[in-house]
Amino acid sequence: MSVSNRPSKPRVKVNEEYYYDVQVTNTSQSTGLTKVVLTDFYNLQSPNPQCVVYVSANHASCQAANTTPPSVVCEINQVLPVNGSLTVRFTFQAAVACTAQQNANIAYAVGYDGAQQSATVSAEALVPIDANDGRVPDHDEVVLQDVIITNAGARVTWRYNGQSGQAQSNPVSNPANYKQLYLPLIIRRTP
Repeated sequence: MSVSNRPSKPRVKVNEEYYYDVQVTNTSQSTGLTKVVLTDFYNLQSPNPQCVVYVSANHASCQAANTTPPSVVCEINQVLPVNGSLTVRFTFQAAVACTAQQNANIAYAVGYDGAQQSATVSAEALVPIDANDGRVPDHDEVVLQDVIITNAGARVTWRYNGQSGQAQSNPVSNPANYKQLYLPLIIRRTP
């Protein structure tokens, strides 16, 4: 057996709903499965167990446990032939800002052929949750892709102690992804 865990979004905000599509595939070369037990849960060791609230699953056999963080167990009694797959969607609502590690969603699957049990397989998905104010939780990396930063140049003039001054920056462009480039920033303060 194999399992994959695909989130609907790479990053969410507080109060936003999102889901994980968990796909279980029977990779056995000769045996069909008669039952699959699928468990979807969150990092029990997380310092912030309240990252999300369970909303629903799209399979009737799924039952939510009354736990924090949430966990859902699905006992799916259907034949899963060799190379056959099934997908269950688990929907959650982001509750508070959490790093990707704090909001680690883990899917475990075990297949059965009668009384014979397969090895347990698992897949993890990490989705950071941002606060609604746009703040990113601490210790979480923000990666911008396909972004070009351009500064067409800036002109600054000032007067200090009766003297005038001015400065101008050169145009700056950052067409390469993942390249650190610090653009000039000027803060105007009045006494």
